[in-house]
Amino acid sequence: MTKVLVVLDPDAEKHTALDRITEIDPGADVDFHVALFIDGPSMASNAGQARSRFGIRKQWLAELVKPLQDRGYCITTEVTGFSKLYESILQTAGEFGADAVFKPYRQHHSLQRALIPPTDARLIRHSRVPMLLVGRQQRVRHQPVVAALDLSRQDPAHQQLNQRVIEQAELLSSVLRSEVRYVYAHALPPTESMAVGSSQPLMAPHNSPVMTKVHHIGRLEVEVEHVGYVAGSAAEVITDYAHLIRASAVVIGTVSRSGAAGLLIGNTAESVVELSRSDVFVVPNAVSLVR
Repeated sequence: MTKVLVVLDPDAEKHTALDRITEIDPGADVDFHVALFIDGPSMASNAGQARSRFGIRKQWLAELVKPLQDRGYCITTEVTGFSKLYESILQTAGEFGADAVFKPYRQHHSLQRALIPPTDARLIRHSRVPMLLVGRQQRVRHQPVVAALDLSRQDPAHQQLNQRVIEQAELLSSVLRSEVRYVYAHALPPTESMAVGSSQPLMAPHNSPVMTKVHHIGRLEVEVEHVGYVAGSAAEVITDYAHLIRASAVVIGTVSRSGAAGLLIGNTAESVVELSRSDVFVVPNAVSLVR
């Protein structure tokens, strides 16, 4: 059985993370645990007030998920306090034995990100299970899935991560009944030009910055669209491409941020979340695949 932790945003009017549950067939072998994290009491004198507050939230959460339970989804619920949200989410995921986490993302200004790393960035850096960071779209079925690959390195670790991204993208597309499009964003020499943010890059006559190549990645063979760019970033290219084809989700790998400065793909995953208009499914480098 696949186990999925679903994290709700207590301040949201619409709970798109719950909408993603309904994209999965009620008869599927999936166990959902829906959790609401709220600020825990800071003083013992507030214990009575906190119990009342938690009780109200528990009742609200039970009523919120009951229509899904009535449809046949296997769902348990939890309301818990936190001091550091990302730590509480990771702890709950571990205790539940989650194979994946669904969580609505919050986007921030660059100054905010520089001062305090957002919860989503911390989760991307520290989670050992895949995370579906959910956007504002209510329904995503039948919309294509973008698998963002890093083909700049040929070492076994990156090859293995690319294979995980491909397999997870194919799994997600089968759930959504859609297709997978593979993309690799790479920097061009400054002598070649491209319209930044344009769906139709300016192509050099001798060497087009957009091309399709067949790649063998592990046991897989996929056609990858290579999208070149001069200015901007790989994250901008990936999110612009996803918006252009009206993608339901971007699937991207991330590696450990430990060490000197972390590897580029880890930074790219965080930037994609901040720029995306679709869901972002982040696949860490050292986990078992969701089945």
